[in-house]
Amino acid sequence: MNARDRLGCLRVRRLAWNAVRVTRASLGKQPHDVAAMFDQVADRYDLKNDVLSLGQDRRWRRGVLSAVDRAIRPA
Repeated sequence: MNARDRLGCLRVRRLAWNAVRVTRASLGKQPHDVAAMFDQVADRYDLKNDVLSLGQDRRWRRGVLSAVDRAIRPA
């Protein structure tokens, strides 16, 4: 890739990043506002997490459950 192509890639990345407009949460948010935000994403969160992690999240959950189960059950 030459310098001109790299410059083009950087411009595309910058445009994509600017289009996202990530906002930061302020500490002054009301609890009901925060709950409403989570309610908006909750329906599809597990599916998206599963797809984006390629199923790894299921293995992590099983591992945590197994570790907790071993810790609370007497030997």
